[in-house]
Amino acid sequence: MTGDLYLGVDLGTSSLKLGVFDPSGAELAGGRTTYPLLSAAPGWAEQSADDWWRAFEEALAQARRTVDLARVRAVCIVAQSPTIVPVDAAGRALRPAITWADRRATAEAAWLGEKVGTPVRVEFEALPRIMWLKRNEPDVYERTAAFLQAYDYLPFRLTGSAITAYPHARLRQWTPERLQAAELDPAKFPATAVPPGVIVGQVAPQVGAELGLAPDCVVASGTVDAFAHWIGVDATEQGRLCNIGGTSEGVSLCWPDPLPDPRFRVFGVPSPFGSGWLVGGSMSNGGSALDWALAAWHPGADREAVLRAVASLPPGAGGLVMLPYLLGERTPVYSADARGALVGLGGQHRGEHVTRAVLEGVAFGIRGVIAVLEELGASVSSLATSGGTARVGVWNQIKADVTGRPVLVPRVKDSGVMGAAILAKAAETGAPLADVARALVRFERTYEPNGAEAALYDDLYPVFHGLYPALTGAFDRLARFGRR
Repeated sequence: MTGDLYLGVDLGTSSLKLGVFDPSGAELAGGRTTYPLLSAAPGWAEQSADDWWRAFEEALAQARRTVDLARVRAVCIVAQSPTIVPVDAAGRALRPAITWADRRATAEAAWLGEKVGTPVRVEFEALPRIMWLKRNEPDVYERTAAFLQAYDYLPFRLTGSAITAYPHARLRQWTPERLQAAELDPAKFPATAVPPGVIVGQVAPQVGAELGLAPDCVVASGTVDAFAHWIGVDATEQGRLCNIGGTSEGVSLCWPDPLPDPRFRVFGVPSPFGSGWLVGGSMSNGGSALDWALAAWHPGADREAVLRAVASLPPGAGGLVMLPYLLGERTPVYSADARGALVGLGGQHRGEHVTRAVLEGVAFGIRGVIAVLEELGASVSSLATSGGTARVGVWNQIKADVTGRPVLVPRVKDSGVMGAAILAKAAETGAPLADVARALVRFERTYEPNGAEAALYDDLYPVFHGLYPALTGAFDRLARFGRR
């Protein structure tokens, strides 16, 4: 191979991001394109797989203005999960993809959980979505040649070969036993299943010519975006909490043990590096909550000017506290019916107070996850933040003050993109994944907690912590009302 660069792609909930990296981990070029999240009914969240491909083409075109993509040796795609798309025998998507944010299959998840004897969370498993399709759209189910995950779809379009990647050997959802329990046809799932960071083929010649990629460019299997973010911040240090800030907010602790929680508030998954665990979960609201605040309370305003005004306010947003559960919530409360709530709202409050309350509410949510982890016997030394929200300096400082821990910001903030590039390099070179991550990941700034402001948040946190239990009954009634 003549190329010397690596291409990492992160197919997220609201945008596709990619980066082209040299062997030292320096990002030489990047691209980003957005696409809509569609909701045809309450609780539904779908996307067009064709939109994903168009976004990939557009982002590559952006990168091509800076660097010759023919130099790319290997490409890897990571993506949102669990998101599934059914394709026919010709590889065409038969319907919009059902994304991780979709809650229509809660009944199927409960039924499958009873059958297998362990809880099945619709937030984290793809099979309930496919069960819903079989029950409600049988024509689509019958015509499906393969159900692909989001991080399988783009490799399929690149190589022409349908494979399924699993994030770890312990996390293979589409086993024969699991499919039998779900009463799904195994023939509708790719026969080849591989772990992340394995070469699964070369870019098809015609596709490569259209995209500007070399004929010998290889494609490496991808993984769940959360795993890629852990790889992209070198999640190998015990006690480091990895905080992925995008549309949602991932919170997972590097720890040597799985920390089983009898109340199922957090979950341990094996580390992508082969030893240790990542324990935590995903909060459904992160950057999406900030986007809502900016659109609803500051229409047409300059984003950076708003954030400067927010940063000038003292902790507590003038006595305003927010539950930021605009998309329901996952970790640690797991309720599709939870919603946002502004408490303490008075005539003196302006848009900046609401926006600061949103940022503080998400940070309080992270603190709540830390409290659960500490209850289970862990200790948290620092937060490594990444993703789009890591670019919001005031939010990084709020997270440091609310949690009382230093917040580390990596050189490459799109850690999913970096993680994908690390997987591509490890696959192409055969080097151990941990060695590649340690060599490429660098942190460029640390936000230290401010003692005085941290003390104020210590006083305010119990108010936030008590809001969800107090409002659960109201949320349930409102959900029933909405379904009417």
